[in-house]
Amino acid sequence: MQKTILLLISIFTLSISASAQQVLTLENAINKALSKNPNILKSEYQLESKESNMRAALGQLLPSVSANAGWNWARSESKGGEFNFNGSIIESPASTTQTRSYTAGLSSNWTLFDGLASFKFLRIGENEVTQTGLNLSRLKQEIVYQTISRYLLILNAAELVRVREDNLLWNQKNLEIVTMKNEIGTSTLAEVYQQQVRVGQAELAVLQAKNDFETTKSAFLYFLGEDVLHEYTYADPGELLKELDNFESTDWQTVDLDKLIVDALKSRSDYKSLEVTVDNAQSLIDARWAAHLPVLTNSITYGFRGNTVSDMFENRNLSVSLNLSIPIFNGWITTNQIEQAMIQKKSAEVDLSDLARSIKRDLQKTFLDLQTAGKRVEVSRKNVVAAEETRKIEEEKYKLGATTLLNVLIANSDLLDAQTQYINSRFDLLTLEEKLKYDLGTLEVPVIK
Repeated sequence: MQKTILLLISIFTLSISASAQQVLTLENAINKALSKNPNILKSEYQLESKESNMRAALGQLLPSVSANAGWNWARSESKGGEFNFNGSIIESPASTTQTRSYTAGLSSNWTLFDGLASFKFLRIGENEVTQTGLNLSRLKQEIVYQTISRYLLILNAAELVRVREDNLLWNQKNLEIVTMKNEIGTSTLAEVYQQQVRVGQAELAVLQAKNDFETTKSAFLYFLGEDVLHEYTYADPGELLKELDNFESTDWQTVDLDKLIVDALKSRSDYKSLEVTVDNAQSLIDARWAAHLPVLTNSITYGFRGNTVSDMFENRNLSVSLNLSIPIFNGWITTNQIEQAMIQKKSAEVDLSDLARSIKRDLQKTFLDLQTAGKRVEVSRKNVVAAEETRKIEEEKYKLGATTLLNVLIANSDLLDAQTQYINSRFDLLTLEEKLKYDLGTLEVPVIK
């Protein structure tokens, strides 16, 4: 009865421990990365600021309207006295007077023509909103790519742990075989010691692989802004790699690199952002040049005035004015502003050209790396099959006494290397496929949940 209770307690404890571990899928990881990244929050605030600037630029095209109201009270006192008026002495009594006045009115000022500078600044404001949105989109793509690549590193490390554990089991089993052969006199004690060393090395390799796995997980959780000691379970890497079991490297041999470059220049939000910068620089040149043209403004004032509130609206005045300002000379300030704007445009064009070359370089490298990675997957897959068969043959020959333990261990070491290379090559290919999407600017960014 006591054993049954202990068993139930153990099962309950294990179930609680298992339920405490949350499953961190790639989708959840991307959502966490996007929602907690401070650069994204700053970019969103900057977007709000640019939208406010655009509204202010739009307001420059509209008339400004203001209302005013006023009240005035005055009191004057005179002690009186005598004064001479045309030779006559007149006495003036002491007096106190009070006056009140009320005013109200509306006024409007409107720039009717400023060389279209206001329209150019409005275009600049609209472009800045667009540019900030494009930069935010590229930033999100970068974070998504970093999340995917780091997540794949975790799955890669998990697969390497599995391979090292399988290798440890094989070495332990082989130690039993060697020990049995030694007991019946068909192998030497030195071979037993040699296999014991291999078991120890395999145990150390498992520990190192697990340590790498935990370090990779901690770095990933730190990147996500999570507690590095929090335990998560991750997707099954074996399921993810099934699609690559029948991968053929010819899949990447038929892709047209030139078409990829054309698509990237159309899709990359950072390239579009620099195009907007060039357009803004031209708009700024036009706006600065408009300072050479006359400025026509209109002013309208409509007001009321009275000594009492009741009669205030009986006295009205309306004034309309036009003002034409013609620039003649301002100390070459306008010329300097135009030249500075032209320099900004040239600089933006250089940046755009440099980014285009950088995109071509990155795409070419990723494309060539993909072709190499695809071929590496094929070759390493065949190497695993060949190494498995070789080890199987050497095992059978060793059992029959037709080969040495050293040959068996070499065959097992070759198989371990082939398995490691195969795992790494498949994850490298998956990462490079996401890198290509990032370089093309087509990497999807999910909506944050």
